[in-house]
Amino acid sequence: MNNIDLGQKRDILFPFPLVRVGEVNTPERASYNIRDHGHLEFCLRLTSEEPEAVDELDGRIYRYGFPHLFIKKPGVFHRYTVNSSRYAVYLIYSSEMTSRFEACGMVLDPPGIEFKLTTELEKQLAGFLDLFPVSQEHGMAEKFDLCAFQLLESIYLQRSAPSGANSESDRRIREMASYLQLHFTAGINMDVLCQKFNVSRRSFFRHWARHYDISPLQYIMDLRIREAARLLSTQNLQVQEIADRLGFDNCAYFIQAFRRHNDGLTPGEFRRLGAVNK
Repeated sequence: MNNIDLGQKRDILFPFPLVRVGEVNTPERASYNIRDHGHLEFCLRLTSEEPEAVDELDGRIYRYGFPHLFIKKPGVFHRYTVNSSRYAVYLIYSSEMTSRFEACGMVLDPPGIEFKLTTELEKQLAGFLDLFPVSQEHGMAEKFDLCAFQLLESIYLQRSAPSGANSESDRRIREMASYLQLHFTAGINMDVLCQKFNVSRRSFFRHWARHYDISPLQYIMDLRIREAARLLSTQNLQVQEIADRLGFDNCAYFIQAFRRHNDGLTPGEFRRLGAVNK
């Protein structure tokens, strides 16, 4: 069992500072009755020969399969029995962090989140554990704070992912959307795009509609207009130059498209209004 105190002074103040971290191999059989009044604990229960963990928090029973994240809020009474050895990593925060986590969308009820130990998550975990032997060196507390939050963020994002988010079709659509983010100023032909990602045109549009409320062409137009607004606000470029840079065939079409997306304002009016409001 490793138990590392992280009470040292930080030079960089991360919003979620840890109090303590550790890893534990629980014996093959043990029973626990715990009440911690002053801390918030996130426990990444990673492996066990048991099919699930059974926990009682303030008289209520919870069951979660492995691996899972188990959350213990300050002041709860926690009772559980281990019937087969298990390995876990725990993150301890002060009770003041409870409202801070909830405020950023990382809710603490229900107290468990089952997750998949993806390749990305395994790398994050390995990097986190690599900090243990050098925990008291300068700057390590800050690194622990950041790495721990990234671990929790990855787990919470798994829980909030929409149905089918890890499917092959979802991955392909996200790749194609990322490609459009990088190449929206170019003249994009949808047939060429589908060939590039080895997907049929029909399949592309069907799966795209499951993830986005607008068509791919509208998606590209939105990206162009947002970039146009940024350029108008930050660069002293002529409207024609912006239209050319963003791949519009002619300036009149650009102005028409811009007005549709900005409450009827022309690019020139948008720029002048922005200058007045500064």
